[in-house]
Amino acid sequence: MLQRLAAEEITLEDLRNAGIMLELWHAQTNENGGALDKVGALSNGTNEYDIKGNATCQGVYGDCHKKILNALAT
Repeated sequence: MLQRLAAEEITLEDLRNAGIMLELWHAQTNENGGALDKVGALSNGTNEYDIKGNATCQGVYGDCHKKILNALAT
């Protein structure tokens, strides 16, 4: 069961153990898409909170926009 804590109660150890993954959905391809993938990969293991990052192309802008709206609605 998840325990809700006030922001001032959250410790660095809590964040390290939380398994946080930030997803960046984008509509970039080729060099720009590759650069975003690299940024996501480089952020892994380089912050004191052990927060992971992942960039994923979701297709063209319209596809990406729809996916974001659907995710927000759920």
